[in-house]
Amino acid sequence: MEALSVANTGFALDLFMHECKTQTNTNILFSPWSISTTLATVYLGAKGNTADQMAEVSWDCRECQLLRNAATIE
Repeated sequence: MEALSVANTGFALDLFMHECKTQTNTNILFSPWSISTTLATVYLGAKGNTADQMAEVSWDCRECQLLRNAATIE
């Protein structure tokens, strides 16, 4: 799960840097945990081309497989 944590942190920092560049002279407030959790939930339900595109943009294949494995743990 460490790889998933690293991917989530990378996502949060990338999102923050993007917002800093596009939202100049404003305060930025967002919850990277909520955003990444929502995207992960959507990814788990995605199939085919949509899942492939989300995996390409969001995580590398190892993190996607970890996420799918974590979702099946009972």
